[in-house]
Amino acid sequence: RRSSDLPLPLSFEDAKASRLILKKLDTRDEAALRLSATHNDLQSYLIWARGEGFDKYRDQLKETEKATLAELLTKTNDWIEDEVTDSTTRAQVREKLVTLREGVRSLKKVAEERIEGADTAHEHESNPFASGKEPIAHSDSFIEDDGIRRTRKQKPVASEPAAEENAAEAEETAEIEDKSDEDKSDED
Repeated sequence: RRSSDLPLPLSFEDAKASRLILKKLDTRDEAALRLSATHNDLQSYLIWARGEGFDKYRDQLKETEKATLAELLTKTNDWIEDEVTDSTTRAQVREKLVTLREGVRSLKKVAEERIEGADTAHEHESNPFASGKEPIAHSDSFIEDDGIRRTRKQKPVASEPAAEENAAEAEETAEIEDKSDEDKSDED
């Protein structure tokens, strides 16, 4: 080959411009991944609340509370199907997730109080698969009540008032997941 066939080395300005373009592409890709993870979290929580995860609480709800739950689930599902577009931001998806969690948790709390009052705790303890624990995202992170995504290893900022409580809940959830993974491997 002739030396004139080979590309010339990049000038300093060209190399700098190329690095800037690559950095912008990486940033865009990371943002898309975070949006996708948050969207998956919303869909997972919706499926959990509609399905077996919340079933043991449904019987304890009054008809008006069941209607409130159904409306919340339907509105969230309709929003996902009809209004989520390429221009939907992560903040919008996170806001829907927080709203859904708050609504479901308040109804779950009402149902739990009724279960405790009905003296049927032994029935719920006998089935290890009906724990009613909320799902954790498929990724190695989760969204707290305050709407902030944290990894399991990430410690909350000490200035947050509920940081210690959220960290304890996250560790408890991680332990539950680890136990369920061990149970699954024992079955195999």
